[in-house]
Amino acid sequence: MKKVTLELYGDVHEFEMDDDETILDGALRNGIDAPYACMSGTCNSCQATVLEGEVQMEDADALTEDEIASGEILTCCAKPTTPTLKIKYPD
Repeated sequence: MKKVTLELYGDVHEFEMDDDETILDGALRNGIDAPYACMSGTCNSCQATVLEGEVQMEDADALTEDEIASGEILTCCAKPTTPTLKIKYPD
């Protein structure tokens, strides 16, 4: 289990998620109205910034290497690799 802290529209949400689910799936399962559209890493609707922790991403085609290096993620493709993760969606 991973512990995620997610900042969205000025509200802070905390939840636990399974190791094999994406951040977006964990957020939706916990009743958080996180933004998304394609669920496949091509649209940027679920883009967020990692503030603490690390993730593994697959198929995040909508992000450049520079964006990824600066901490940007697509929550539909990202899975936490650290016990705790803190992310923030744009305002």
